[in-house]
Amino acid sequence: ALVQGVRRLTNVLGISDANLRIQTTDSFMLALCEAFGQAPRRDAGKIDWTDYAAKKQVLAQQLVQLGNNGIKASPAAAANPALFAWDFVLIDEGQDWPPSEKAAIFALFGRRKVIVA
Repeated sequence: ALVQGVRRLTNVLGISDANLRIQTTDSFMLALCEAFGQAPRRDAGKIDWTDYAAKKQVLAQQLVQLGNNGIKASPAAAANPALFAWDFVLIDEGQDWPPSEKAAIFALFGRRKVIVA
């Protein structure tokens, strides 16, 4: 529903879909974990969700320690520029947002670029 709502809003505002990328938090966080060497275990191609939760916590700690400038200068950022090329980040269902994801997103983008609904 959120994706459709955002697309309707951008259409009304005349914003091209070329300027918009919608992605689930899980798909973004998985890519981020992989970029920073924290890929969760997989068994027969299926993600071990318990390991994923632990890896997100380690990732958040890494990102907070690196800080925004360290993250931008990291090999992960150089190898995965699309992960870091967001002007703004909208988080829906913020009341259910895991603390590790919140710490990672704020470390990456700062509080001024993150909108929590």
